[in-house]
Amino acid sequence: MTLYEVRSDRLVAAADTTFAREKVSERYGLQRLLRDQIEVLDPDLFVLDEEFCDWDASLRRIDLLCLDSNANIVVVELKVTDDGGHMELQALRYAAMVSTMTFEHAEAAHARYLSRREISGDARARILEFLGWSSPAADQFGADVRILLVSQAFSREITTTVLWLRDRDVDIRCVRLKPYKVNEQFFLDVHQVIPLPEAEEYQIKVQQKGQQERASRRVERSMEAVWAEIDTKLSADEARVAHDLESWLTSIPTKVFPVSKGFAQWVRLQGRDQYFFKVGTDGFVEVWFRYLSAKPPFADDSLREELRKRLNSIAGIELPADRLRGKPRFALSALLDAAALATFKSVWQWAIDRMSADESCGNDLVTQHSPPPVD
Repeated sequence: MTLYEVRSDRLVAAADTTFAREKVSERYGLQRLLRDQIEVLDPDLFVLDEEFCDWDASLRRIDLLCLDSNANIVVVELKVTDDGGHMELQALRYAAMVSTMTFEHAEAAHARYLSRREISGDARARILEFLGWSSPAADQFGADVRILLVSQAFSREITTTVLWLRDRDVDIRCVRLKPYKVNEQFFLDVHQVIPLPEAEEYQIKVQQKGQQERASRRVERSMEAVWAEIDTKLSADEARVAHDLESWLTSIPTKVFPVSKGFAQWVRLQGRDQYFFKVGTDGFVEVWFRYLSAKPPFADDSLREELRKRLNSIAGIELPADRLRGKPRFALSALLDAAALATFKSVWQWAIDRMSADESCGNDLVTQHSPPPVD
């Protein structure tokens, strides 16, 4: 696209320029500006650190390390070159390296960042304020790592790789910074190019369809393997609850199927698959708002909020309000109490009843031939 100056009698194309021509460097120019106005890239970002390098045996540095409001870690990789170089490969490496970051690690990194920049304030308080938390929630922090590639341009190799990764459920995005010169003034056109904001809803639907098609082709893990992990890794009481949930689910009936590090379930309502939660071999239960939000009736935000409140009525479950499109989790141990387990089942029975009563879904429960989602 071209930027035009609007005059009374005509449109005048702005002159293309480059960061190199304007002597804008990556670290001390562009990075410094974006660091202080990160909302230019995404209004949902909070800068934890810049030039982050907190690992052994590596001198690699993350340009900007951020958080989003869902407590996901966000790796921002910047380039001022005209093709992006190999930034997607660098960013993937960085994402893997910070994937185990805890709240305490993030707090320490932000404290160093504030100290280096001589910014007053308490690192923990600043992070908690951004997340809207009263105290750190270890089980919800850093559940996913997002990648934001920012460059003057992207080569075809990069865009092909990014689209392929997005199709496989990696949240990676490309933001183009196009420099222009108008009457000796320097302008920057900031535009997300992958995914296109106006096409993102459609692209997400296509992505979900691709995930299901791949899932239907893969060799499914056996439930025997899942139970072997549960019985080995979890306490006897936690394993008992997991077995109880499977027995209850199959009696409703729903189809229980194995996923990576656990099991989940689905029901089909008049041709529309619904997924509820995952019981993990790590001792946590993931509530799959992400999949519920894609289909009626729980595409309605208010219904998912009602579901969240009903689940939060159980002691030990605190699902945050800002994760209604994510996969928040809680400790399976919250269901060890018989009354808590009974309430958990009744909440999901309420959800199934709402699905069954929804006119757009029909009212027949079917549990055959549905591929599981990509976990």
